[in-house]
Amino acid sequence: MNGGSCMEDSCSCAKGYTGNHCGQPVCDNGCQNGGRCIGPNRCACVYGFTGPQCERGKSFSFLCFNCALWFCTMASFDLCYA
Repeated sequence: MNGGSCMEDSCSCAKGYTGNHCGQPVCDNGCQNGGRCIGPNRCACVYGFTGPQCERGKSFSFLCFNCALWFCTMASFDLCYA
């Protein structure tokens, strides 16, 4: 699987994969904040995180001038969330 060669119960995996049948991708630096490795050095981040290893939190709040398009949480400050 994934370019590995297997003979009986032993496999030699291609770079970027591991496991009994080379089915588990390897992320050299790991995935943070609940992210999971979905391909060689490729993390799938949970909602709210981004970056190669899901190391950065996304900021969802910002000042907006037209709250008709957004949900305003503090009308006096026009602080809106997408």
